[in-house]
Amino acid sequence: MAPVVFMGLMALAVVIGPIPSLPLDIAAGAAFGPLLGATYAVIGAEIGAITSFFIGRALGREV
Repeated sequence: MAPVVFMGLMALAVVIGPIPSLPLDIAAGAAFGPLLGATYAVIGAEIGAITSFFIGRALGREV
C-alpha cells in the first residue's frame, strides 16, 4: 500500500508544477531502499507526466 501512495504523491508533484519532487525522491530511497525507491519514483513521475499530457490535451486549444 505504501508504494501506491508514494507513487500517487509523486504523480501529484509532477502534475502540480511548483511542488519540488527531490524531497520525495530522497524519502523514497530512505523508505524503500535505493533500487525500489528509484523505481517507484520513476513510475510515479511517469504517471504524472502521462496525466499532465492528457490534461493538456483535453483543456488545450488549437494553435
